Amino acid sequence: MRKYELACIINVELSETELATAIKKITGFVAEEEGKIEKEMAPQKRGLKYPIRKKSESFLFSTDFLLNPEKLEHLTKKLKTEAQILRFMVLKKKKKSEAPIRRRKKAVPLKSEKEKTHFAEKNKVDIMEIDKKIDEILSE
Repeated sequence: MRKYELACIINVELSETELATAIKKITGFVAEEEGKIEKEMAPQKRGLKYPIRKKSESFLFSTDFLLNPEKLEHLTKKLKTEAQILRFMVLKKKKKSEAPIRRRKKAVPLKSEKEKTHFAEKNKVDIMEIDKKIDEILSE
């Protein structure tokens, strides 16, 4: 069994009881396919960035579940037939061991005060010399 996350955008015109039955239907689809619900997020009313089926608001519902990969296709077919679901997305969640390892950058040692002053003294330029060079360039 693999771990998946299902996110559904549900029609906003549903009453609270209709919304609860729609959510039970969705979780029932997972149970019918012998899946196991791990975590459910309560539906939240959200505005949409662009209209979907002429609706500018919707309920967002999300759940994490375990399911055999072979049965995922049957689950998506059932979700497509549900009229209250405007859009849905099923994502495969990675295990922590599959996550990429991030390495820290090595700290660069700071220069000592002697090195800083040595560099400044070495590259010190007289302002009078700069003025002479500018005058030479402009006179040409």
